[in-house]
Amino acid sequence: MRYRDISLDELEEIEQELHLSEESRKGLLNYTKIEIYDAMHTHLSILSKDDKDYLDYYTYIKKKLVCYLLRYSSSVHGSTAKERAKAEKVLKRVQSYDRKNPIVSYRLGCLAYVQKKFSESIVHFQKALDFQKDYSDVAFLLSTEQINRAVLYLSNCSLHTACQALVIGSENGQNNGAVNPIFTGFFTQLSYNEGVLKSQAYRMTTLDGTEYCSIEECSETCSSAPKDTVMLFFRDTGTELHFNGIKEAVAAPHAHVLRHLLLNAHRLKAVTPVCLKDYFLDSHVIGGASKHALEPVMENLNTLLTELETQISIKETDGGYQLIGSFEYILMDRADEHLAD
Repeated sequence: MRYRDISLDELEEIEQELHLSEESRKGLLNYTKIEIYDAMHTHLSILSKDDKDYLDYYTYIKKKLVCYLLRYSSSVHGSTAKERAKAEKVLKRVQSYDRKNPIVSYRLGCLAYVQKKFSESIVHFQKALDFQKDYSDVAFLLSTEQINRAVLYLSNCSLHTACQALVIGSENGQNNGAVNPIFTGFFTQLSYNEGVLKSQAYRMTTLDGTEYCSIEECSETCSSAPKDTVMLFFRDTGTELHFNGIKEAVAAPHAHVLRHLLLNAHRLKAVTPVCLKDYFLDSHVIGGASKHALEPVMENLNTLLTELETQISIKETDGGYQLIGSFEYILMDRADEHLAD
């Protein structure tokens, strides 16, 4: 179905019907709803130019699309060409909604870097740093760590290009087949920088704060974690929940909601539906995530926590949702793909 050919009123009716769909009930990614919002965005981008009354509605829909797609898109560090192509397709789509979004340019830079497209990577990382200066929505600003990594990536792109030229020159018989000692520092610096990027590729967050580590350190943590510690590991291939040597796969929306709860719902305060609104695609008339969307997700997470024998539960209160129980947690996710909490 070509949703862009349907009127805005009809799209809103279809959107409401989708709230009652099986995918929505289970809290799974709803790709049809993404297409609906895309069509609504197209209509509203035109309407808001002629009638400012539509501007808030347009801004809401645009941010919903951008946030949802960035949060749940494929990893830019995917191990296969197919995964990387999917990630690039989503990022280009998000860029069409929000051209100066720093996170989008940053991730495109990472994607180009992984594919050794260093000239292209430089363009994206430079744009990310430039857009960062004037971008107003804090939800999509680069973190301090990402800014530092962007600078390091930029340096590496230049070093890679220089080293490749030196190797080619050496292979073609220039300097009698040997690299000029003056330039050997390029290779040393590149090797050091790559080591830094790998050693700080992941964020590890606990009650004590956040530190950066390698994928190997994350895996070691999973296999030797303290007893009764809840671990949520956002791998490139999917998310795992670990507890006392047992692990379970977690659907993407559920994993991100659990992450938010672990960070915020254990401090004697409830997480409200408003706090959780960016994890779901819900109607513009609702201030926060709808009860219909939240209930099955919380039910699923409670079931998962019970099956892992965590002694932790999610309780609905008048103000929202709280995590009940005494526990430690460890959250692990890629520094390059982190969004503001």
